[in-house]
Amino acid sequence: MHPIIKEFLNTNTSLVEIAEKLCDRDQEFDIIFLEVAKASAFKIEIDNSIYLKIDQAVKKGHPDQNIYFLFLLISITLTSSENQVEKASMLHSIVVSLSPENFPPILQAFYMQATAQIKSFRNNSSECRKLMKETVKIVDHDHPRYSGLL
Repeated sequence: MHPIIKEFLNTNTSLVEIAEKLCDRDQEFDIIFLEVAKASAFKIEIDNSIYLKIDQAVKKGHPDQNIYFLFLLISITLTSSENQVEKASMLHSIVVSLSPENFPPILQAFYMQATAQIKSFRNNSSECRKLMKETVKIVDHDHPRYSGLL
């Protein structure tokens, strides 16, 4: 399991802190992962080149499906928040093809939140609320990230 995922699944440390500490700066995927995580978390003004980097990382993929899945989820969050809803929807279709139900519950919860965010930007607030309520039902209440889902 990729070290970023291992720490993400077992702590409540921010994803950016984890990625800063554990990303392999010799690996292009890890570098792009960190850049997207920062842009998504800090809502900084982003350079449009990040969309090309996302595309590049998506095409290249990663041998660890968990880190690839999480990368897609944070990319959905970033692109939808930047009104790139079509790109977010395309990324979402890739996520769906990976069978989200096969991933750890916390990643499934983040998948549901990413899906809810797309629904929200498409003005489907009732479906968004429904997904957000379901999110907290699939994660153990004692999981370190549970309170962050609320």
